[in-house]
Amino acid sequence: MRLTLSHWVVLLALCQCCVGLDIDVLRDLYNSTNGDFWRNNTNWNTSDVCSFNGVICNLDGYVTQIKLPHNNLTGVLSSRLGDLSNLTNLDLSTNNITGPIPSTWSQLFQLKSLMLNDNQLIGSFSCEFQRLSYDPFLIPSQFYSVTCIKYKPYPYGGIGERVLASHTVHPWDLLILSRFTGHIPSYIFTIPSLTTLDLRQNILDGPLPPNYNSNNITTLRLDDNKLTGNIPLSYSTMTQLMFFTMSSNRLGGNLAGIFDNMTNLIQLDVGMNFFNGSIPDAFYHFTRIAVMRFTGNQFTGNIPRSIMSRATLQDFRINRNRMSGQLSPDITGMKNLVLFWIYGNQFSGQIPYEIGNMTTLQYLMVMQNKFTGVIPYTLGRLINLKLLYLSGRSYGFPPKLIRLDNKFTGVIPPDLGNLTNLTDLILSQNYNLVGGVPRTFQNLGKIQTLNVNNCPKLGGDLYFLDNLTTVVQFQGGFSNFTGQIPASVGQMSHLSIFNAMGNQLTGSIPDFHPLANISTIGLFENNLTGLIPANFGVDLRNLDVSSNQLGGYLRREWTRYKNLTVLKLNDNNIGSAGPNYYDNNLAILQSLQKLKMFDVSNNPLGGELLIDAFDYLDNIEVLRLSV
Repeated sequence: MRLTLSHWVVLLALCQCCVGLDIDVLRDLYNSTNGDFWRNNTNWNTSDVCSFNGVICNLDGYVTQIKLPHNNLTGVLSSRLGDLSNLTNLDLSTNNITGPIPSTWSQLFQLKSLMLNDNQLIGSFSCEFQRLSYDPFLIPSQFYSVTCIKYKPYPYGGIGERVLASHTVHPWDLLILSRFTGHIPSYIFTIPSLTTLDLRQNILDGPLPPNYNSNNITTLRLDDNKLTGNIPLSYSTMTQLMFFTMSSNRLGGNLAGIFDNMTNLIQLDVGMNFFNGSIPDAFYHFTRIAVMRFTGNQFTGNIPRSIMSRATLQDFRINRNRMSGQLSPDITGMKNLVLFWIYGNQFSGQIPYEIGNMTTLQYLMVMQNKFTGVIPYTLGRLINLKLLYLSGRSYGFPPKLIRLDNKFTGVIPPDLGNLTNLTDLILSQNYNLVGGVPRTFQNLGKIQTLNVNNCPKLGGDLYFLDNLTTVVQFQGGFSNFTGQIPASVGQMSHLSIFNAMGNQLTGSIPDFHPLANISTIGLFENNLTGLIPANFGVDLRNLDVSSNQLGGYLRREWTRYKNLTVLKLNDNNIGSAGPNYYDNNLAILQSLQKLKMFDVSNNPLGGELLIDAFDYLDNIEVLRLSV
């Protein structure tokens, strides 16, 4: 049949009508989710629907994709989205959408990808192919049928039984939902076309359903639920899996045989569960694996050799388990490793010197084990390292209970000064380190956190702090430091916490820059002399200089620190004379109304005690004025 001009006019009019319907639908979505307050609503006030931010059209001008994640959508979902007959992808994840999923969405027969996670949705899809007394949850499964998984009539949303209704649709490759409760439906893995299942951050409980026929699945994410039981052995047939994450559940049992055939895996995460036994030595043929996380379980044994030989591995976490034995030099087989967390285990012996060959490392945490011997000088070769945790002990609860203990000996290698990209260095609780902190640490030009707390044999002075202008937090208490506090400490503009209590420091406390960010200073139990400075930056909150030999007076300038909560000056030689002396030393309390602890006991303070000074201390918990 030949198409006449009139036929073409009619077809064009029909096309324009359908495209016009699409823009009406999107306007309804805009209005129902407060589009004026979206983070990005570019072009949504125009008539060109295909130019709307987050909207993709096909060549005929029909809307096929809507992608508006992280866009501050609030309100409810538009029921009219069910009229977008060409829609294949809908992503409204990580917004503030509430209410139910509209029943009209069951008409989206072309839909392959639905992402609604991280919202506040309730209810479910309605299956309009049957009359049901309670809402069902629709999962189109094959080209020839629709699978409706309906909720049981609980007072909260749940995923329950399957109800089949025949209807011709295209399969969904991707299903991502959020804020659902109940069990994962037992038939969910009967869908052969399913490639991605993402049910993270729900309140799903009960056991994992077995895999019947979903062997094409590439992504399975079930993190942050309340799932229990074992991982079914039938999951080993999911040979196309690339992303397998089940962290933060209540799963347990042994993992033997589960991963043997999942050789396409890129990411594996079973952390924060109750798995036990050895980590399977089943990864020799995993040529793509980049992330392996076994954190927070009850695994025992050592690191499997099949893992240590994975050159593709970049992120490996086995922290907080019960693993033991010595680290093998073969860990260097993970030659592209960026993150290596093994803390909170029972590894022992010397850290192998070969670790210095893992030059891609950026994050290394080995604290809370039973390592002995010297700290390898070869760590100084890890020039990309940003975070290095080598602390000795970990305290449980109550605080006096010591859980784990590294026992490093000898000196801190000066080679660590080569780590110029380092931002965090933790060496605390090492009771047998000696020789002071190397002056080479002055080269750590990006360091923000430096902790050498509780190293009682360490000794030396604090001049390794010179030139470290980026330090935010310094912890150096009870480490037998001597000498003076470097004047450069007062000029550290980023410094927030400076703790060097329980040492043998002498001399005076340096003046701090008036614009310094210091909030906490702990210098108690030293041999400091001179006056307490007038200036401690802009927002001092905790000052403890007790048990020294400091003199002078309470400073009028301290009244600027309106957020000061702890002021401990006890056991010094603070008197009642000097410039800027208040007629009554305690008059400053009228300006320090957030104080919780004020201790000036055991000082030769004088003057008249004015009761009015205490009228403003509504938050005070500890007040000591005794001589």
